[in-house]
Amino acid sequence: MRIFDKTELSSGQLALLATEANILRQLRHPNVVEIVREQETDARLCQVFELSVVSSRIIRPTTPHVRDLTHYITLHRNYLKSPMVKNC
Repeated sequence: MRIFDKTELSSGQLALLATEANILRQLRHPNVVEIVREQETDARLCQVFELSVVSSRIIRPTTPHVRDLTHYITLHRNYLKSPMVKNC
């Protein structure tokens, strides 16, 4: 999983990320991970990739599982970054 703070990226960097995502969506190769899901807000871009293990055996989680996991992680990360939470 990769999470980007879009406010810290230039328009050129955002364009490169979009190009990379488009290529990865179209590319099918056993040695290249696929983007399973993307979630974007005004401030953040979250990309979820398929899980692969060292033995090159690729595990493709089910779409509902990935959707729920992405939603859960994004909600909790946003909550932890909110002003209501004081990090010690």
